[in-house]
Amino acid sequence: MLPKDYIRYRLTHEFKTEYSDASGMQMMDLKTEDYSKEILDYFDIKKSILPPIVESSSMTGYLTEEIAKLTGIPTSCFLVGGAGDQAAGAIGLGVVSEGDVSISLGSSGVVFSPVDDTSNISESIQIFHHAIKGRYHVMGVTNGCGTSLKWYKDNMCKYEIKEAKEAGENIYDFITKDIDTISPGCNGLIYLPYIMGERTPHLNTLATGSFIGIRHTTTKEMISRSIIEGISYSMKDCFDLINWNTNNVIISGGGARNPKWCNIISSMINKNIKTTKVSEAPALGVAILAMVSNKEYLSIEDACLKIIKVNKEYKPNDKLNRIYNEYFKIYKECYIQNKKIYEMTEGVEKNEKIF
Repeated sequence: MLPKDYIRYRLTHEFKTEYSDASGMQMMDLKTEDYSKEILDYFDIKKSILPPIVESSSMTGYLTEEIAKLTGIPTSCFLVGGAGDQAAGAIGLGVVSEGDVSISLGSSGVVFSPVDDTSNISESIQIFHHAIKGRYHVMGVTNGCGTSLKWYKDNMCKYEIKEAKEAGENIYDFITKDIDTISPGCNGLIYLPYIMGERTPHLNTLATGSFIGIRHTTTKEMISRSIIEGISYSMKDCFDLINWNTNNVIISGGGARNPKWCNIISSMINKNIKTTKVSEAPALGVAILAMVSNKEYLSIEDACLKIIKVNKEYKPNDKLNRIYNEYFKIYKECYIQNKKIYEMTEGVEKNEKIF
């Protein structure tokens, strides 16, 4: 069973999972909403060892007396199905209807959107059940989102770490504070954020990160901005696959606290983007599931409408959008031209080391 479902089992002695997480186990048939007989038979897996699948907002059990004594929480406390991290976070951001899109800037970057019909979905993105009955969600993922910035900070910003600490500033704000002094496109410097391989739209574990276009005039500020832009190009790559006619784009995660980054993404995808007043969207999302189960709200949509409030809104810059559209063509071509190199490098890496 999945981690949250094991915790449920220990708290309630109930053996269950729910659709949003179960659809990522690679054993479930999304159409029948049950475990796939074909897959189970092929791998000789007995269905009896798998947890029954319930709705995310379904009540799944009460605390046992043992747990109540240990925690001081009464046995009247119940648990609901819950949700996978991205589905829970989407509910906590109010991304619940077809046409809504969330962009999450965490260690990995995720573009997420609920859908009612999966028949015309690109094969390059992942499809799951949403935590809302009868609805699916699609998801594109950039593996090297915040991870790229952490790599840069840890390996190339020793001076900045010291200066930020002395100034009492957040290191990532310190690293990016001067990127506005650099022209968009960084004078042709392109960063490919494939430092952990890639998932969307290139499902390629061999892909590696790189800077293309370094000149003798390249500065550290250009490198900082190119990393932000490279991650954002990758997020646009995911966004374009979803390509909904939407005006409701919510951005979240650690990167969403950086207004400069939000402005860049807004201009790249040419959409207004909003942040909410929620600091921990997944936690709020599962709390909403529990409140709906307890009939404190009529529905998940009703709860989101009443609880979630917009914090800031960012609008695209037309001039920036035109510039980024041209550089995005170059960004996409960089992967195509480097794909063969990724494969060649993998072969070299497997050779025995000399030293």
